[in-house]
Amino acid sequence: MKQILFMLFLLISTQLVSCTTINQDSDEHYTQIDIQEPHQPNYGDSPYKDKMVAAAINYLEKFLIDMKSGEQAKDWDHVQGYLVNFHEYDDTANAWFIKSNGEAVYVPFLFIENSGTITVDGITGYSVKKMMDKAPDDPDRVMFERQIHDAVKIKANLSNKWETPPS
Repeated sequence: MKQILFMLFLLISTQLVSCTTINQDSDEHYTQIDIQEPHQPNYGDSPYKDKMVAAAINYLEKFLIDMKSGEQAKDWDHVQGYLVNFHEYDDTANAWFIKSNGEAVYVPFLFIENSGTITVDGITGYSVKKMMDKAPDDPDRVMFERQIHDAVKIKANLSNKWETPPS
């Protein structure tokens, strides 16, 4: 019983559900759970997060330079980039790139703070061929679409700079 009450407390405290318990003067208890509609997370803004975004963009630009000098350089010529939004207390974040051949590349990275300076170190990612050809309920496509929808910065395929997406 304590575990159930604790789980209900967690659900209520995270505002994912609202609960109502109904007692009808008997030993039976009924619980109604109403799931709220999904909503855009509030990632917040701060000078510290601005430093994190700048460090991420710096890393992603170096990543792109590296990719454009590799074996598949022509596929990276007209790439779209999405820096996925994050909270300032996150240690990791990620970006997605869509190459000219339709391949989506997941690029995760780690934030490292040392004496007030934030740097970024890459983590092994992966790629998904023909992402938009996948079924709309495919797990890779669902995660991809949610994350690019939550992008904090976007790099258009012909742009040389990362821009804040329109609200």
